[in-house]
Amino acid sequence: MAELPLAGVRVLEMSQIIAAPYCGQMLGDMGAEVIKIEVPDGGDVSRSYGPYRFGDPADGVGHGLSYYFCAFNRNKQSVTLNLRHEGAKEALRELIKRSDVFLHNSLAASIERLGFSYEQVRPLNPRLIYCAISGYGRVGPDKDTAALDMAAQAASGIMYLTGEPDGRPMRAGVPIADLVAGMFAAYGILAALRHRDRTGEGQMVDTSLLESSAALTSYLGSQYLATGENPPRLGNAHPSIVPYDSYRCADGWVVIAGANQGIWERFCKALGMEALLEDERFATGADRSANRAELGKLISTKFEAMRVSEVLAALRPVGVPAEAVKDLRQLFEDPQAQALRLRQDLRRDSLAIPVIAPPYHLSAFAGGDEWARGAPPGLGEHTDRWLREIGLPDAEIARLRAEGAI
Repeated sequence: MAELPLAGVRVLEMSQIIAAPYCGQMLGDMGAEVIKIEVPDGGDVSRSYGPYRFGDPADGVGHGLSYYFCAFNRNKQSVTLNLRHEGAKEALRELIKRSDVFLHNSLAASIERLGFSYEQVRPLNPRLIYCAISGYGRVGPDKDTAALDMAAQAASGIMYLTGEPDGRPMRAGVPIADLVAGMFAAYGILAALRHRDRTGEGQMVDTSLLESSAALTSYLGSQYLATGENPPRLGNAHPSIVPYDSYRCADGWVVIAGANQGIWERFCKALGMEALLEDERFATGADRSANRAELGKLISTKFEAMRVSEVLAALRPVGVPAEAVKDLRQLFEDPQAQALRLRQDLRRDSLAIPVIAPPYHLSAFAGGDEWARGAPPGLGEHTDRWLREIGLPDAEIARLRAEGAI
């Protein structure tokens, strides 16, 4: 069996909650050996997030394995280090010497006080890829300001653009700022590893929740830059394409995307609404956009008398992009999702921990589950192993534990 693409790459991940852990998980899914550095007292704060946990903490099974933590921390090993203790700092320095990537999401001032800024650790390992994910970036007036997902969505324009036209701004229903920052960080790390392959040189990679989220404004951000005008908030509608919206049916909701003139014509014919093709208000895409409210009422009246399945049966066979608005139960029970094996279970002791599989497929790995090498780790599960790896005898490990360093 072929090795996964990042086999042989060792990543030290000193982070918590979502952005950097998601980055580390992406690298781990691709075969990297990911060592998660956590504080001894509780570890990654998301281990304690409720209300759902796997296993019974009272008997040690599933300790610290909240559903939240498990979403971002498979294929990792957990080492606990209390970096207020010099012995723990020295252990981390030794691990950095033996690693390819060091990943964290601490504020620049905080990581420097600990002694692990890029400038401080580069002499330990000139080949190291050092990746920092922050809220607002490494320069500018907000560089030392902490931020979580919703703050980044607010600062980047995503919240302003999301929601009904007359409603309040809304965050995306998923932590998109955290997730995309983790993705861009993984992308940057892979580019830096490729650069190191050619030159032998390590480097720093940094990204922020603000920059990553702003990148997602895409054509709307470009529209503002070109015109100087803020795009209006349109709910589920599209600024240029009509019909492109969600519509209520008799038993649920559907979305329609009439992306070009051909789709519009097939849409009308499939639903018995050919009269709209003769209506000058809707003759072209520009006409439909100018008269979106009137057209929306006509489509809504039609759909309210139909079931979701009837709409899909009419539109999808003729190539009109249409889909039911599904809840998560409907998603994971859908035959298409099951064919793609979106849900897979990772075994840990007596537990089966369900996870969402990586959203890509490599033809060199026909089995499709080579990524599933390890369930999320218990807190400090691998501490002794890695301290022995850097040369500490068991007596020294016991001393560090007694002093609260691990």
